[in-house]
Amino acid sequence: MIILAHDGSIYSDWMAHYARHMVASENDRRLLILNVLHGRVKAGLVEAKLSQGQDSSQHFNVDTHYELLPGGNSVHRSLRQAIPHDHAALLVCGTHVKPNKKDFLASTIAEKLLRMHLCLVLALRLVQPGLLETLWSMTLFFYDPAMLAGATA
Repeated sequence: MIILAHDGSIYSDWMAHYARHMVASENDRRLLILNVLHGRVKAGLVEAKLSQGQDSSQHFNVDTHYELLPGGNSVHRSLRQAIPHDHAALLVCGTHVKPNKKDFLASTIAEKLLRMHLCLVLALRLVQPGLLETLWSMTLFFYDPAMLAGATA
């Protein structure tokens, strides 16, 4: 299973697109999209975006489920409570560089998710959404377990 932390931004929409591609290449074709309603993006808009993604999920034969989580005191805490305890799962989240910070992940939600150790975490920074589209098939090729197993035989 792949879990996506979605913040409602266009970058998260692209992350969801990439996550669907990732899940489509797996045996476990489940995608869980978690969005914490923190007030920056209206709940109706987030729900509309995630509902639109269902068509793409059907195209890739991916079982997609999304949850809109209440904001609460902390986005990190809301995500931590919603993330299933599955060490085989991959949590995909976006990150950004905060102004005047030299450390890439310092003080970000992605850093806190990485430190949870509940599952594997892939933190990506998308600078130009859509640019990975041309590289995506090559990336999946290099990490295809069947190809790697065949190379060692």
